[in-house]
Amino acid sequence: MRQPKIPPSFGKLLSEEVASNSDFLSRQSDPAVRELVERANNFGWNWEECSNRSHLVKLTARQLWVLVKISRGSDRRPIPFVDKFERQFSYRLPPAAHRILHLIDTHLGGTVGATIPQLASPDDQKLYLLRSLREEAISSSLIEGAVATRQVAKEMLRAGRAPRTPGEHMIANNFRTVRKLNERRDEPLTPELLCEVQQSLTANTLDAPDGGGRFRRPDENIAVWDEEDGEPLHIPPPAAELPRRIEQMCAFANARTADADPADFIHPAIRAVILHFWLAYDHPFVDGNGRTARALFYWSMLRSGYWLAEYLTISTVINGQPKQYARAYLDTERDDGDLTYFVLYHLGVIERSLAEFRDYLEKKTRDQREVVALLVGPFNSRQRDLLRLALRDPAAQFTYASHANSHGVGIFAARADLLHLEELGLLTNNRVGRRFVFTPAAGLDERLRKVGGRR
Repeated sequence: MRQPKIPPSFGKLLSEEVASNSDFLSRQSDPAVRELVERANNFGWNWEECSNRSHLVKLTARQLWVLVKISRGSDRRPIPFVDKFERQFSYRLPPAAHRILHLIDTHLGGTVGATIPQLASPDDQKLYLLRSLREEAISSSLIEGAVATRQVAKEMLRAGRAPRTPGEHMIANNFRTVRKLNERRDEPLTPELLCEVQQSLTANTLDAPDGGGRFRRPDENIAVWDEEDGEPLHIPPPAAELPRRIEQMCAFANARTADADPADFIHPAIRAVILHFWLAYDHPFVDGNGRTARALFYWSMLRSGYWLAEYLTISTVINGQPKQYARAYLDTERDDGDLTYFVLYHLGVIERSLAEFRDYLEKKTRDQREVVALLVGPFNSRQRDLLRLALRDPAAQFTYASHANSHGVGIFAARADLLHLEELGLLTNNRVGRRFVFTPAAGLDERLRKVGGRR
């Protein structure tokens, strides 16, 4: 990837520009300049992006950058997190960030049924939660280089099939680990829990199996590399510093918002985003750091009461824009530890993920309306979902295990569902080896009309 240019030292730049011609400072009150500076802050423009637009207000690149940096320094908040040179990270929240935080508070903190009426029933909630977890597991693994097609990966998770390749192991690990983290959201974060998460995420995927479940050692030189030009993008802090840094990160993660002094308040979603960056920056493991960082974000959101965060698939969005993801890290590290770059990027990911989830629900609702007339009959919600899939795909196959995994129920409930549909003449049962495989009966739509009493 083309790496962003390193901005000039602000202190040196300010003294040189003021000494040369301080008149430009008066331009801060110019409406056109003020508007451009606000846009730079709301969109998180870096030095290069600001330079490319300085001509719009008849300023030099250096002059505009001075004005942007002055505005950004007025309300930046330091956090107890330093880089490898002991320089403190900080962030600020422009209006664009407050808008998305309002969306998060509005849409992710309530009950499922109240916020998303389409998911009012427990069966529907379980179905869509499992769908979201599968998508997150697949996308998070693809970001890290897992080799597997989405269709094969979805079928593996749905059927409960054992993974066969390193890529499939990575996906299955992600799926299992995120579900476990939801169950452990009320536990405090500890170094031991972090190691447990990383070990769960990397099981059967590491070149060196002893790299799971522990922090990297001083003799293990770890770096993040640019695959296109072979240059290091990030060299994390030395391994000897990890015990202190991880303890500080855990203390930050475990701080309760309700107990905070008003002057020290950090919005819970911002805390979760910072934790994502923090773990990725420290890179405490020999592998699996990105997956662990994204899992830590989910853990923090769930711990803070954002129950519907389970339904978001941030890795799907990130996987669609990997260079922007990397650039948000680089801009933060190279511009005085200004976490605002990563915060704005990540908030945008959350907003887009939420929008995609709601779009998905609306599409599913439309699909349901289209076939609801055919599904009048003695069916539960799991059977209706299976029949919708069968109507769309006459070649679909269902087993007791796949139906149980798709809906989060036991084998006995899944078996009863499928045998009932077979009894009604809606599915055909074939034995393949030791498994019973069900397929849609021929003329399924007409059979459904008869079951519903419609001729």
